[in-house]
Amino acid sequence: MVLSRIQLWREFVYPKTKALEIAKVSGEHVVATTAPEPVAAPTPAELESEPLIVIEPSGTEETVAEVHPEPAPPEPAPAEPVQTAQVLPKTATPFPLFALTGLLAAGAAGTLRVIRRSRS
Repeated sequence: MVLSRIQLWREFVYPKTKALEIAKVSGEHVVATTAPEPVAAPTPAELESEPLIVIEPSGTEETVAEVHPEPAPPEPAPAEPVQTAQVLPKTATPFPLFALTGLLAAGAAGTLRVIRRSRS
Protein backbone atom coordinates (compact mmCIF):
# COMPACT_ATOMS: atom_id res chain seq x y z
CA MET A 1 0.00 0.00 0.00
CA VAL A 2 1.29 3.44 -0.83
CA LEU A 3 1.66 5.92 2.02
CA SER A 4 0.01 8.74 0.09
CA ARG A 5 -3.18 6.67 -0.39
CA ILE A 6 -3.75 6.10 3.33
CA GLN A 7 -4.92 8.74 5.73
CA LEU A 8 -2.28 8.73 8.46
CA TRP A 9 -2.73 12.25 9.80
CA ARG A 10 -3.32 10.88 13.31
CA GLU A 11 -0.77 8.07 13.38
CA PHE A 12 3.00 7.78 13.17
CA VAL A 13 4.85 5.07 11.28
CA TYR A 14 7.41 3.25 13.43
CA PRO A 15 10.07 0.63 12.68
CA LYS A 16 8.74 -2.89 13.17
CA THR A 17 10.55 -3.59 16.49
CA LYS A 18 9.52 -0.26 18.05
CA ALA A 19 5.93 -0.71 16.83
CA LEU A 20 5.74 -4.11 18.54
CA GLU A 21 6.84 -2.56 21.85
CA ILE A 22 4.36 0.30 21.57
CA ALA A 23 1.48 -2.01 20.61
CA LYS A 24 2.09 -4.27 23.62
CA VAL A 25 2.24 -1.34 26.06
CA SER A 26 -0.67 0.67 24.63
CA GLY A 27 -2.97 -2.25 23.78
CA GLU A 28 -3.79 -0.73 20.38
CA HIS A 29 -2.58 -1.38 16.86
CA VAL A 30 0.44 0.58 15.60
CA VAL A 31 1.38 1.31 11.97
CA ALA A 32 4.90 0.10 11.13
CA THR A 33 7.19 -0.21 8.18
CA THR A 34 8.62 -3.51 6.99
CA ALA A 35 11.82 -1.94 5.69
CA PRO A 36 14.80 -1.74 8.08
CA GLU A 37 15.66 1.64 9.60
CA PRO A 38 17.52 3.74 7.03
CA VAL A 39 20.99 5.06 7.79
CA ALA A 40 20.45 8.22 5.73
CA ALA A 41 17.30 10.34 5.65
CA PRO A 42 14.89 8.99 3.01
CA THR A 43 13.56 11.16 0.22
CA PRO A 44 9.83 11.96 0.02
CA ALA A 45 9.49 9.66 -2.98
CA GLU A 46 10.95 6.76 -0.97
CA LEU A 47 8.57 7.48 1.91
CA GLU A 48 5.53 7.42 -0.39
CA SER A 49 6.38 4.00 -1.79
CA GLU A 50 7.46 2.35 1.46
CA PRO A 51 5.42 -0.78 2.35
CA LEU A 52 3.42 -0.49 5.58
CA ILE A 53 1.98 -3.05 7.99
CA VAL A 54 0.02 -2.86 11.24
CA ILE A 55 1.28 -4.51 14.41
CA GLU A 56 -1.50 -5.66 16.75
CA PRO A 57 -1.02 -5.83 20.56
CA SER A 58 -0.84 -9.62 20.25
CA GLY A 59 2.20 -9.24 17.98
CA THR A 60 0.46 -10.29 14.77
CA GLU A 61 1.00 -8.41 11.54
CA GLU A 62 -1.89 -7.24 9.38
CA THR A 63 -2.13 -5.11 6.29
CA VAL A 64 -3.09 -1.48 6.64
CA ALA A 65 -6.08 -2.05 4.37
CA GLU A 66 -7.56 -4.55 6.87
CA VAL A 67 -7.30 -2.19 9.83
CA HIS A 68 -7.87 1.12 8.02
CA PRO A 69 -10.19 0.43 5.09
CA GLU A 70 -10.58 3.23 2.60
CA PRO A 71 -13.86 5.07 3.16
CA ALA A 72 -16.58 4.54 0.61
CA PRO A 73 -17.13 7.55 -1.62
CA PRO A 74 -20.18 9.52 -0.55
CA GLU A 75 -23.26 9.15 -2.69
CA PRO A 76 -23.99 12.32 -4.62
CA ALA A 77 -27.12 14.09 -3.44
CA PRO A 78 -29.86 14.32 -6.05
CA ALA A 79 -29.89 17.71 -7.69
CA GLU A 80 -33.03 19.52 -6.65
CA PRO A 81 -34.07 22.77 -8.27
CA VAL A 82 -33.43 25.76 -6.07
CA GLN A 83 -36.57 27.68 -5.29
CA THR A 84 -36.26 31.43 -4.93
CA ALA A 85 -38.69 33.56 -3.01
CA GLN A 86 -40.99 35.68 -5.15
CA VAL A 87 -41.19 38.43 -2.52
CA LEU A 88 -38.37 39.11 -0.13
CA PRO A 89 -39.26 39.28 3.56
CA LYS A 90 -39.24 42.67 5.26
CA THR A 91 -36.28 42.48 7.58
CA ALA A 92 -35.36 46.18 7.83
CA THR A 93 -36.46 48.40 10.73
CA PRO A 94 -37.63 52.01 10.63
CA PHE A 95 -34.93 53.14 13.11
CA PRO A 96 -32.64 54.71 10.45
CA LEU A 97 -35.62 56.77 9.27
CA PHE A 98 -36.26 57.90 12.85
CA ALA A 99 -32.59 58.91 13.19
CA LEU A 100 -32.74 60.90 9.95
CA THR A 101 -35.93 62.65 11.10
CA GLY A 102 -34.28 63.55 14.40
CA LEU A 103 -31.18 64.85 12.63
CA LEU A 104 -33.33 67.03 10.31
CA ALA A 105 -35.30 68.35 13.30
CA ALA A 106 -32.08 69.23 15.16
CA GLY A 107 -30.75 70.97 12.03
CA ALA A 108 -33.98 72.95 11.63
CA ALA A 109 -33.92 73.96 15.32
CA GLY A 110 -30.30 75.12 14.99
CA THR A 111 -31.11 77.11 11.87
CA LEU A 112 -34.10 78.82 13.52
CA ARG A 113 -31.97 79.68 16.56
CA VAL A 114 -29.28 81.30 14.39
CA ILE A 115 -31.90 83.28 12.45
CA ARG A 116 -33.61 84.45 15.67
CA ARG A 117 -30.30 85.59 17.23
CA SER A 118 -29.30 87.47 14.11
CA ARG A 119 -32.59 89.48 14.14
CA SER A 120 -32.33 90.50 17.74
